Amino acid sequence: MKRYYISRDCTVLPGQGMLEIMCEIGTGTLYICCDECLAQWENIDEALSGINGGRFKFGESRSATSDEIESAGWGKYVVCSEEYTANAVITFRPARSVNQTA
Repeated sequence: MKRYYISRDCTVLPGQGMLEIMCEIGTGTLYICCDECLAQWENIDEALSGINGGRFKFGESRSATSDEIESAGWGKYVVCSEEYTANAVITFRPARSVNQTA
């Protein structure tokens, strides 16, 4: 599988992360996520505008496929990709307070 990126530089933490195109599993919705700080944006314009991304907007997600990216018309924004072997699924959950018990 491949990961597809629209930018080599996160707009929240410049120089820290890359903006990856993700797909929410339950809805098939594509969105942008920083692979470092996990900020999320609903569309490419927001992600590249410098607006701080939110967190926990989307549920269980995976890297978008090239077909999904092309179908959404986002292919022209892809600047690089990388191959990876794991079928990564990311679940965004709020962090627990250090005072909370399991």
